[in-house]
Amino acid sequence: MAKLQERDRAEVEEILDEERLGLEDLESLVAKFNDKFDGMGVPIMEFLQGYWLGRIIFFLLERDPYDEEHTVESRKLGVKLEAEQRGLPYMVSLLIRPKLEETDEGETDEEETNDY
Repeated sequence: MAKLQERDRAEVEEILDEERLGLEDLESLVAKFNDKFDGMGVPIMEFLQGYWLGRIIFFLLERDPYDEEHTVESRKLGVKLEAEQRGLPYMVSLLIRPKLEETDEGETDEEETNDY
């Protein structure tokens, strides 16, 4: 039982290390987005629909937790992994869109809508 607990701790540490790397990547990406947004001087929606959307799609397409070493080690265990065809990640969509509506008095109200 002690060996199992020791192994579980080692696995937990390995998972935490992997998560730390992902968090570092995310923090770096957010810092780059902040710098770019500040430098471009454009409205937030223009930034999100242009620069941000293109970069986040690229980032999500490039993340691959199953590298060649993982595949080789899995085959040694009798697990055959096949790569799926990659495309645009389905979870990437711009959920916030400005919607301008004319009021009765001719003023404009800006609302945010969510597309799901």
